[in-house]
Amino acid sequence: MRFDSTSLADDTPAMCAALEQLTEARIRFQRKTRYQIKVGDLSFYPDKGTIFRDGDRQALDARGLDQFLSLARPD
Repeated sequence: MRFDSTSLADDTPAMCAALEQLTEARIRFQRKTRYQIKVGDLSFYPDKGTIFRDGDRQALDARGLDQFLSLARPD
């Protein structure tokens, strides 16, 4: 897990914003693929705004970066 942005040259604006905000919030994350960010049991796909919890077949009702950040923040 890391705090750095791990951005790639061809990242979309949505991915760049997600990486930047996670890094600024000091939320530990893993960049699993060029499309997926993982925090704990949550996977976020910035370009679509979808959030999945490990083991779930469907995305959560919560969508977007703000909702992901709220769910990803430690209590």
